[in-house]
Order: sequence, then C-alpha cells, then structure tokens
Amino acid sequence: MTAMRPLIWRSAQSRFNDDEPLNCSAAYTPQTLRSIAEQGFDAIWMRGRLWDLIRSEIYPELNDPLSKKRIESLRGVIADGKEAGVTVFMYFNEPQALRRDHSFWKKHPELAGEPYIESELEQDVLSFCTSTPQFKAFFNESISNLYHDLPGLGGVILITASEYQSHCWSHRTKRPTGDHFLDKCCVGLECPNCRNRQPGDVVAELVGMWKTNADLQPARPQVWAWNWSWSMWYDTPQREVIDKLPPGVLLMCDFERGGLRKQAIGDVAIDEYSLGYAGPSEQFLESLKVARERNTPVSAKLQIGTTHELATVPNIPLIPNLFDKLQRIDELGISGVMCSWNFGNSPSLNTAALKMFMDRPALRRNSEEFRHALAGEYLCARDGQTVVAAWDKFCRSFAEYPFGLKMLYFSPMNYAVSYPLVHEYRDHPMGPSWIGHKPWGDRLEDCMPPFDIDQVCTCFEKMERFWLEGLELYSAGLDDAGNPRQAEELMCAKMIGWHLSAMRNIFEFHRYRRRRMAQLGLHGPCALPVEAESQVLIHRQLRVCQAAMELAKNDSRLGYHQEPGEYFYTPDTIAWAVAQMQPG
Repeated sequence: MTAMRPLIWRSAQSRFNDDEPLNCSAAYTPQTLRSIAEQGFDAIWMRGRLWDLIRSEIYPELNDPLSKKRIESLRGVIADGKEAGVTVFMYFNEPQALRRDHSFWKKHPELAGEPYIESELEQDVLSFCTSTPQFKAFFNESISNLYHDLPGLGGVILITASEYQSHCWSHRTKRPTGDHFLDKCCVGLECPNCRNRQPGDVVAELVGMWKTNADLQPARPQVWAWNWSWSMWYDTPQREVIDKLPPGVLLMCDFERGGLRKQAIGDVAIDEYSLGYAGPSEQFLESLKVARERNTPVSAKLQIGTTHELATVPNIPLIPNLFDKLQRIDELGISGVMCSWNFGNSPSLNTAALKMFMDRPALRRNSEEFRHALAGEYLCARDGQTVVAAWDKFCRSFAEYPFGLKMLYFSPMNYAVSYPLVHEYRDHPMGPSWIGHKPWGDRLEDCMPPFDIDQVCTCFEKMERFWLEGLELYSAGLDDAGNPRQAEELMCAKMIGWHLSAMRNIFEFHRYRRRRMAQLGLHGPCALPVEAESQVLIHRQLRVCQAAMELAKNDSRLGYHQEPGEYFYTPDTIAWAVAQMQPG
C-alpha cells in the first residue's frame, strides 16, 4: 500500500439503503468498474450487512435464504474489479441490532444487550451483547465464513460508533456531543456484561475478531477501523481506542471532523465532512500522531464531490480547498483515502481534479499551476485566470457556512429552491435533510443551534454575496456554450447560487416572522398579516424559485439526492412553490 492508495470510490447508481450485495452486479458492471478506474480510483466500497451474508451453523435461524445469491453477486464484481484494476472493500457496521420482536430473542435472551432509546427514529431494536462467549463464537464463525466465501476481497471498513445500533456501547455516550440524537444517549448501560467495560475495549475486541480471521486467509483482506464518532466516548484523539487496536489494523480518520474555523460570526467547530474547510482538522493530526507512535497506518476519510453542506447538486466546485486537502494528504504520507460517502459520487469537475492530482505529480506543489491546468485541460477555458478567480470566490463563500450538525442535518438547504415563503406559520418541526419528507418544516429554530437567527442570516448573506461574485467570473470564463463540460459546470454553479439565495430569504423571512409574532403577541401555529416587508422577501424567493425551475428543466442532475435515491425538487415541485407565493 503506497501513499494515497487505495483511492476508494463508489458508483452513483449503487443504492446504500437497498440490498447492495444482491444488486451489485447491476450497479457495478465491467464497464462501470472500468469507468471508475479511468477516473483515477483503484477501489470501491459497498455496504454489507453480515446477517444478509452468513451461513451459520451456530444460529442457523439467522441465515438469510438469499445469502448465497448475494455472495455470488459479490464474487462476480470482485472478479470483474480485478480485471479493471479496482479492488472491492465492504463497509460494515456490526453486529447489527435485531428488532425487539424478532423470534431470535425468545430462543436466546441471554444474548440480548442494550435497547434503542432515540425515539425520533423509531427503531425498536436490541443490541447483541458482544461480551458473551456465545456471541464471540458466532461472530468469529460468521466473519471466517465471509472471508472464505469472498476470496479476493480487498478489505473491510468498520464503523463502531453511532450510525446503526450494533454493540451495547454503540448508541450510549460518555460525554456531550452536540448531536441532537446522541446527546439523548448519555445514560448508563443496562447490560450487566458491558456496563463495567469501557467502549474502547468493546470496539477493540470486535475489530480484533475481524483482524484475526483476516490473517487466516491466503490473501489477507485489510481491516480499516474508522474513528467516526469515537468522540461520543472520549476526548480527541481518542487514544483510549487507538492504543487498543490490534497490530496490522489500519486506522481511518475523518479528515475534517474536530476542526475549528474562524468566520465573520466567530470561531465555528467543524464536526462533519466539509468541502468549505480545507483541513486537516486538529483531531485528524492528533489521531495521526498517536497512531504513528505505535506504527499504526492511517488512511483519510473525506468527500470530494458533495457533503451535507449541499447534497442535491452534482458537485460543489471548491477546487482550491480540494487541492489543499489532497496536497496535505500527500505530504503526510497517508495510506489510502476513502473519497466518498453514499452520495456525491457522480463524475464531475471534482473527480477530474483528483485524477489530475494523482496523474501529474509535478502539479502537486503549486495550487495556482494546478488550477490553471485543470481549467485549461478539463474545462477548455479560454480565460483560465477568470475561472481560477471564480473558484477562490466560491471557497470564500463556503468559508462562511453556519456549520453545525443541526444545520447540516435539519435545514432546508437541499430543497431550498422549492421552499415557499407564506404568511401561515404551522410551527412544524424540521425533518432530516438526507431523507425526502413532506410536509416540510417551518420551525427553523430546530436547525440553528449553536447559532442565533442573526448569525445565520449574516452567514447566508455573505455566502450569497461571495458566490454571486464568483458566479459572475465563472460565467465570463466558461463562455463556450457548445462545450458540454462548461455548460454542466455552469448550471451546477448557478443552482448552488440559487440555493444560497433561497437560504438567505428563508432565514430572513423567519427572522421577520418571529419579530412580528412577538410584536403582535402571536404564538404558532398562526397567520401573519400581509405587509410590505414580508412581500419583499416573498417576492425575492419567488424570483429565486422561478430561476431555479428553468435550470432544473434543463439539467436532470439537479435536485437529486443519491443517499435516498430520490429528487428533493423537480420543475413540478418548484412550480408548486411558485404557485404558493403568487398573489391570488
């Protein structure tokens, strides 16, 4: 394994929330795998659920009738990937909890661990208690069979905190996190076997079973332990987990989480993936230091296409930041990069930038030269300097993002261009930003903490202003209407601008609404009178929606969120929003 290799990607057609192994031969055809290799990647990842793939003799009642078909499909993709020069990694979040009413618990109550307590997501499940000898025998059997059945598997990527409920500590926190869901989990463990154990010990034991069984295979699959959300248990750099990882396990660290950015509104913590923040974070560097003290190799996790900052466009063209990320990863000698999550995986300017960085070592030392080469060679821009200047403005825009977990996970950003502003206030809670839902919420306080309304409005005013300044340059630099790359890139950048304008309108309207409600002694739900100030804001949003609708008509990439596999807005839904705001 060399620095920055493997570079792990995935197909935009592969559905994380569906049965990926069962359908992987359709999503990862030989042609798709060759295309991924041509983009500069040498590995892919897909989600696995162990219970979908096992053939257990210890607990045969957990075997799935389609497991053989899934294994066959995976073996085919592994073989095709080898031909294309693309290794297959499987992502696991194990052992996945089972529903409380599953018949398994009636037969084996001694294996039941912690219940799920985050009521909003309504998952009535029980963890497996991983501290019991019965479970360990079963887990080792399952992992061993999986490796045996998938010869040529490149490795496994393991999340061991938060996400889907797995071991008893997976959804129990030891410290405040600022996460709406996880902070409800700062309670003691009920499981008699695990409550006196530390989460670091439980995680290391589980990772150790994956590693022990990997070492018994003829071609040893790599085992990557991902530090996602270990901060729910321990302070940075989570030495309590890193120091206990088995030898030979690779530590994958989030590149941006645990960072701090200075903005117009003050210091802002970065606790998610971000294209607007170059990184690396302080947490990444501290974790890297601890890992290297014990000779543990480290890989980086980032997202090069889109992030939760805005996920319903094909890419966010923050090329200077992307270059800085790749340059630092290269300088630090990082052993591999997972470049995506389950959205933002389309070929784009951003993937072209990564390929150029990998293929052209001579360009890695100078950001200006790199960006001029990208503008000239990929976009065929006649005026590369103008394009480069636009990218700088775009980065300046996203450097003012009101970055917080609630804004990322609950704001209307992903559907802002189809969000109507109306005088009726429903006081409806905001829904998850990564899941399609109706009706949309209007209680915007849900997504603002740790910021207040004035800070949020300041951020989006600055983001809009800097983005539109960059867009003016971009439009001048990408002036060849017959060049499809230029046309696509310009449409994407224009839509991002409309998203930012819409977010400014939405929050300024809410600030006005709250002020008038207080003045009139109103409480939600309620209706506000039609006034000149509100009409100005509504008219601004109306113009944004009308412009966005025309873009969406001409570019089917816009509005689509790859994680749920659905459109968050279409020309029709934007037209509906327009109708809500028009008089009469």
